[in-house]
Amino acid sequence: MRRARDTLSTETELSELELILSKSRAAETFKNSVRRFCANGNAEHIRVEGFAPPIKALCVAPFGMEE
Repeated sequence: MRRARDTLSTETELSELELILSKSRAAETFKNSVRRFCANGNAEHIRVEGFAPPIKALCVAPFGMEE
């Protein structure tokens, strides 16, 4: 079941991307690069530098600090 949900999510994201690209005034070569980047993780005309890993944070407040 999880795979079907992941596939549906990916298909939804791709259709949203196509909608955005269809409305974009960017050159077709750049639009194609965006499509390749989304599919493969790399493409000419697109460079991603650095990486911000996900973090978890814990808020510690004294008892009675409810808002």
